[in-house]
Amino acid sequence: MSSDQRSTSLPSSGIGGKLYPMRVFGAIAISLTVFLGAGITGLTLAHVIFLVFALTYPHVVHFLAIRLEASRRVQMGSVIVDAMVIGAAIYFVGLSPVPTLSFLTIALANGMALGSFPFMSATAIGVTLAFGMSRLWIGPVPPALHLVEMNLAAAALLLVYFNYFAWVAYRRSVALQSSRMALRQEKVAAEIQKTRSDRLLLAILPETAAREYETRGSVAPVSFPEATVLIADACGFGEFAQRVGPAEAIGSLNAWFKAFDAICRRHGLEPLRTSGDAYLALASSTSGSAEAALKTALEMRAHMTSTNEERKARGQEPLLMRFALHTGEALAAVIETEKFSYDLFGETVALAFEVERMAPPNGIALSDAVVKALSVAPLTRPLGVIRARRSGAELGVVVIEAASA
Repeated sequence: MSSDQRSTSLPSSGIGGKLYPMRVFGAIAISLTVFLGAGITGLTLAHVIFLVFALTYPHVVHFLAIRLEASRRVQMGSVIVDAMVIGAAIYFVGLSPVPTLSFLTIALANGMALGSFPFMSATAIGVTLAFGMSRLWIGPVPPALHLVEMNLAAAALLLVYFNYFAWVAYRRSVALQSSRMALRQEKVAAEIQKTRSDRLLLAILPETAAREYETRGSVAPVSFPEATVLIADACGFGEFAQRVGPAEAIGSLNAWFKAFDAICRRHGLEPLRTSGDAYLALASSTSGSAEAALKTALEMRAHMTSTNEERKARGQEPLLMRFALHTGEALAAVIETEKFSYDLFGETVALAFEVERMAPPNGIALSDAVVKALSVAPLTRPLGVIRARRSGAELGVVVIEAASA
């Protein structure tokens, strides 16, 4: 007969699930073996009580399993009852070798299948206790009168049981294999999703801010006493888009801004955001300096010059850009709204846009603050003066002469 150990092996079965029919079959087979061994003439009151109990207890265990759910205590109780029924059955078959071996094998297999020493011990104790109690209360072991029929029934029981046991083991193996494959797929999917999330996060935030967000779930604002803001703005992009078409205009702008990202990374600048056809990047004490920002702007302009020459050679419309740099105090922070963003705040950004408006097409305009921050000043010519709104201070703006580029 079958114990409820497969409830742990096959979670879908449960104590009272698929094991219930097997327990009923085992009870019927054992009862039939005992009945055949005694015969009609050899039946006693003790035989009848045993047969009634053996045929009834699977339904009681099934009922209790449903009511009490598949707890370890219920498992242990059902294993002990199974073992005691087998112990009593061994007594009633008169310790005949074939039935005794069949019953003991099934009992021990039940305990082993649970994979726990306490269950195996409980099985052994249950069998021994039931056999001893039967011998003490009923008397000496009764002889079996119909050995052939009894042995055939016991052999059939063992054969059917182990075929079922093998089927359960196969189903368990398939279930475990499917579960492992599903876990592997989930793990791979989770890794892919994490990689995508990391890439998206790094596309929005600087690396240090991205790591902080992953660790703490937020990013503390960072103040930069001296930061250089770089702006690259397309000249007449609206007219350019009308001439070449929206698809080509946006595609070209996207390609240029991707190239700007690579140039910024190469010089240690942090790309911040795009604002329409304008591109913003930051050089700070942690990500670069005014020199790095100037080198970045020069390389960006060289890239645009080369790209425009290639476009002209293919008969395509060129697009010029103006570049601007301004150095001052700034605050970087993450704004968590429906659209997650990392941005720069402070008058420095506003002044950088003022500088950019004064830059000529394909020119690089610098504020006096940038020129003072440079270790070697480039050759420049003045463009004019801008005024800081808060302090009212005036800042000169210059443009780099072509000879300095």
